[in-house]
Amino acid sequence: MGLPTPRPIPHKPFVQFWPSIAWTTLALTLNADGTSSRELVGASPFPRHWIYDDAGTLVQKSATIDFNAWFNHSFGDRTPWGEQDSPAVVAAVESALERSLSAERLFTFVYLTERSALDELALDDTIGATSEPWPLVAQLVRRASFDLVAAYTERVRMEPSEAAIVDRLTTLHTRVLFDAVLAKEVERAVRYHFPISLILFDVDNLSAINEAHGYGVGDKILERLGILIRQYFRHHDWVARHAEDAFAVLLSGADAAHAGSLAERLRESVAERLILTDHRSDLPLSVTISAAVVNVQVALGHAIDPERLLTDAESALARAKQQGRNRVERVDDYSGAGRSESPAS
Repeated sequence: MGLPTPRPIPHKPFVQFWPSIAWTTLALTLNADGTSSRELVGASPFPRHWIYDDAGTLVQKSATIDFNAWFNHSFGDRTPWGEQDSPAVVAAVESALERSLSAERLFTFVYLTERSALDELALDDTIGATSEPWPLVAQLVRRASFDLVAAYTERVRMEPSEAAIVDRLTTLHTRVLFDAVLAKEVERAVRYHFPISLILFDVDNLSAINEAHGYGVGDKILERLGILIRQYFRHHDWVARHAEDAFAVLLSGADAAHAGSLAERLRESVAERLILTDHRSDLPLSVTISAAVVNVQVALGHAIDPERLLTDAESALARAKQQGRNRVERVDDYSGAGRSESPAS
């Protein structure tokens, strides 16, 4: 396992992410009495390597870490962060491999790595910030960030943990992960002055449905909603279970302009397609959702508080409920709009 690293090339796609070179050599000894032993006899100097037994217990770990030797062997002398690699990045990589990261730390690490790569590539004469291929280069770097997060998410999903970032019922991201994403995306929107939209969906009368038909029916509704909501948004959009009966979606850039229409289409689709049957009475059970859309046009020097943005969305969702449910409440402003103490750099 290694950290994919961007390298500029003089033709399309103008940047490539080179895989790392890592290897592990194990010696397995089978004894006549049926017992066995294993030994780590060789490994690449970085990253660290772990050996587990059949019960999943860690039995051996390589202790030698020589990041520079491994990196130079894999990539050469030049790195995205200059002639020498940042000790902070090396430490972060080792930490990510050795322990489960909190969502906040994971996104901080990915964000700082992405920014370091983009800042270095921006100075390149061929593919830098003033060149024609720069938008594609920046897109590829950001896609690599998503791939890194996706790989970590998949690992956590396969390894049960209290810090899991995928909700098992709906298969969407958890609230903890979404809060971390929201903070970072708001930070990016303020820095680069692009619009963002936050959508909240809430199942109408879910408590009453649980009481009348059982919590199994309520779980089935949430499970199907998770699948349906995921289909309405692109793979790189952030979709999460926001609360017991609520979902959140974050759109940024050009996608934000379609937030209102997407929310309305999803509301209509749920009302038309999500119809369950109560097996005790054989009567159909219709499901509807209410939604809130908060659109924010970020101006130069404006500051946005992620928590206040969420509060605006929750207030709009409450209004949609109060005004009859099964509707979309749209807010084209941010209640905390104001200028920061210093313009975003």
